[in-house]
Amino acid sequence: MRTPEEYAEGHIPNVPLRPMQEVADWMSELDPQKSYVFVCRSGNRSQRVAEFLRANGFEHVANYSGGMLVWDGEIE
Repeated sequence: MRTPEEYAEGHIPNVPLRPMQEVADWMSELDPQKSYVFVCRSGNRSQRVAEFLRANGFEHVANYSGGMLVWDGEIE
């Protein structure tokens, strides 16, 4: 959900960059039966992505509320 610039500034280890504006392109790579948590800078964009995916048949999606602004774990 983050921009390439935000991702380069720091990201959670092993969390790939999936730009929000490309969600329609990469959602076919996801398994609708698996669980996913989306993270952006503040939680707004990732919330919209989670809502979009729910509307398209994904039941197990969530937003990391507060995004990277509240993440206090390891960052690469």
